[in-house]
Amino acid sequence: MSTSLDLPCGYHETCVLEDLEMDLNTMDKVCSKNPGHKDFKSLEAFSIDNLPESHRDEDVLKLIKAVGDLTVRLAVDEVDPLRPELRPGPDIKYPSYSDGVRKKRRAGTGEMFIYKHENGQEIDASGRGYKSLLGRTADTTDVLCPCKKCENSEAASNEWWEIFIDTASHLVRDDHEASATSCRLFYDNKDSEVVTLSNFSLDFVNVERDVCVLRCVTCDDLGKRLYKAQLEWRKVWNSVKDKFQSKVGDRIAFIVSHPHGCPKQVSVGQWLENTKFCEVDREYDFTRLSYDTCTCPGSSGASVYCVGFGGGHVHSGTKGTGSNVNFSNVSYYRKQ
Repeated sequence: MSTSLDLPCGYHETCVLEDLEMDLNTMDKVCSKNPGHKDFKSLEAFSIDNLPESHRDEDVLKLIKAVGDLTVRLAVDEVDPLRPELRPGPDIKYPSYSDGVRKKRRAGTGEMFIYKHENGQEIDASGRGYKSLLGRTADTTDVLCPCKKCENSEAASNEWWEIFIDTASHLVRDDHEASATSCRLFYDNKDSEVVTLSNFSLDFVNVERDVCVLRCVTCDDLGKRLYKAQLEWRKVWNSVKDKFQSKVGDRIAFIVSHPHGCPKQVSVGQWLENTKFCEVDREYDFTRLSYDTCTCPGSSGASVYCVGFGGGHVHSGTKGTGSNVNFSNVSYYRKQ
């Protein structure tokens, strides 16, 4: 067991977003980490045949698609002038510290989690009142929607949705950067409808663990669509967990991300180590994952799913140039 939250010496995987409509094919020859991107498959094209034989199961495929529906491309337009050169721990430079990069849009990945509010009551996808692992509860002080549209309206909605996005703190570090962040939803191919969210606040951040949670609210029909996707995710997540908990030794890990800021890609590999740092309580430990599941710049902040066990890890970086070993942030792992 390790007692330090220091990240491995390596590189984070944000990217500079020069073009809002990047195509992965155009990056095939210029990507130094994964030339050709042969280990990525578009979310739309991903099929059961792309899974390892031991996990060719319809529910696993449904889970990957459900995760894809909740995966977003994050774009951060500003870097906090107070962002330090080095992150806590080893001498790893923060992305975008240099002046030349501070002025450019940075991109990464995140995953949404949606909570419904109706007449002052909030419920998550399990039908329970929201309570995070951190002990925080959802915002129940507002019976009516607190979005900007409803703020000064006499017809504010009593049905609204709170949207949280899990990502990495090296991508979005503080309130300044959260307010300069937007995300694109449903970006599955170059012709996908352009649906965006903005007006984010910082719900939680822990720089040492490389954790960031963004928050926004909506009463638009989009919230209903997202909550429906969250219900589907919960259903298939429970099914896969029940089926494959006994097969956790197979160590299958998948990631849905936006490499190079491009449309969603799925990569499947194996997790290599699950390093315990400390015990949180009787139910959870803090751990960090390492894995060979393919990632690229732009994958930072994407959720890392290890089939068969519960955890809330997101992709943090790679161990070095030419290495196929990647690592997550430090997050909650439900004890087996």
